[in-house]
Amino acid sequence: IDPNKPDGGTGSFEDPYGSFVDFTNDPDFDIVLVNPHASGTDTDLNTGIGLLDNQRLLSTGVAHDFTSTRGTFTLPAAVGGVLPVISNSVGGSPVVTLADNNEVSGFVIDGSGTDDGITGTGIVGFNINRNEFRDYRNGLLLTNATGTSAADRLGIVVDNLFTGTPGASVHGVEIDNSAGGTLDLLVRNNDFTDNREDVNRNNVLDAGEDANLNGVLDGAGLVLTAEGGSIINTIIGTPSEDLNLNGVLDAGEDVDGDGILDDIIGNTFSENGDGLVFNTDTGGVINGSLNGNTIDNNARNGVAMNLAGA
Repeated sequence: IDPNKPDGGTGSFEDPYGSFVDFTNDPDFDIVLVNPHASGTDTDLNTGIGLLDNQRLLSTGVAHDFTSTRGTFTLPAAVGGVLPVISNSVGGSPVVTLADNNEVSGFVIDGSGTDDGITGTGIVGFNINRNEFRDYRNGLLLTNATGTSAADRLGIVVDNLFTGTPGASVHGVEIDNSAGGTLDLLVRNNDFTDNREDVNRNNVLDAGEDANLNGVLDGAGLVLTAEGGSIINTIIGTPSEDLNLNGVLDAGEDVDGDGILDDIIGNTFSENGDGLVFNTDTGGVINGSLNGNTIDNNARNGVAMNLAGA
């Protein structure tokens, strides 16, 4: 997709689509590669986009690998440095709607001040990496994102910026599972800042601060909720990509794609309402490792645990 080209196109490298509207959920493509608009704006990338199962939504602003029958290669045409701005400014919906086993990488994701950045309901498998989220209600909002096998229950959120707008933004990331199943979640090297409805930090829900209209003063960098028998196994910041601690770079562990089993750093949670919130009830379970993170100057709690019925 190249918004600098005329509308139309067939979606090939030589004849790209000219906009998200032209793309319209085309099932013929496993990789959807998006160029930035020359103006640095969201022109022709501003209607929101819905993905189909197993599609990768990638920008030309960062390098990406793909695997074929002849090996692993880097995608051509990565211009580097400039991230495409994608939004829902004329769509009135989430910027990106996930299906199963999607990746979203290398974008400025702008929720236009009133909507969510990325959403998904009843999905399995997601990889959200190297994005800059801004002007959102929730940066990443997932409901019942669980699987039944190790192959379909991995969720990755790495190397993103979730920069909220106090008073307009609720949560950087909220994952709420209540339908059973298991999520294996890695949250690493993200920056969560200014995710709070409490503009003046007085811990009171004042006029104009209830962004999600639920009558409660919300706002946190990361919120995980497990109910109804759901299980969340999570690593939030970790000293290594070695998820199973076997000293070998196994499938799904090379988060940064460099072919090396790395020691890696944690997340930063600052200036939010709460830094992190863990909720369990009605048989839900959260098994978590919280290691190597910076949690500083949040208005209420650095880490809040509401573990009723766990």
